[in-house]
Amino acid sequence: RMEGPDDEYILIREMSLDARGGPLSTPERPPLAAYFGRILGGVGRNWRAGLENKYSLRNRAYLGPTSMDAELSLVMTNLARVEGSGSGCVAFDPFVGTGSILLACGLRGARCVGTDIDL
Repeated sequence: RMEGPDDEYILIREMSLDARGGPLSTPERPPLAAYFGRILGGVGRNWRAGLENKYSLRNRAYLGPTSMDAELSLVMTNLARVEGSGSGCVAFDPFVGTGSILLACGLRGARCVGTDIDL
């Protein structure tokens, strides 16, 4: 294992799934696709360590029928390049629901604004 690497890389394999949602991985059935890239966001090797569990749907006081998973929200904010408030980043969610996306934006330091219809 390297000590203090300058860059981190990731390999993601897209797999077919069986009826129970498990990967179908055999020599006869290779991955559908493979993606290799350099990790750009985050602070070091364990930048996401514990966030999935800390903000898990199971730990929320309220869940709606369409609550987004915490890990997906963190990935979306990473792709959107949400940054801290010093950069002037404002996140607006017009359909905030249970707030999964705004929670992840707030964790990255953005100013968050959300609206929703209340029936």
